[in-house]
Amino acid sequence: MPDSTQASIVARGRTFSSDGTPTFLSIRGHSDVVISWSGEQAVRIGFPGPEQVYKRDQSVGDVTIAYD
Repeated sequence: MPDSTQASIVARGRTFSSDGTPTFLSIRGHSDVVISWSGEQAVRIGFPGPEQVYKRDQSVGDVTIAYD
């Protein structure tokens, strides 16, 4: 995969691992991603477009993800 910007969510108290923590967002290139929590189980992700999106999940566990 060419250079990409990726995002993951790690549970509080856990350690991030590039091998063990799956990504929920992966877009081509290096983008300025804006992330804001809108509740304890909801996050908003914004990034300039159009970008080639490889992966864009709507949730991770019990966390809902909204995209702008």
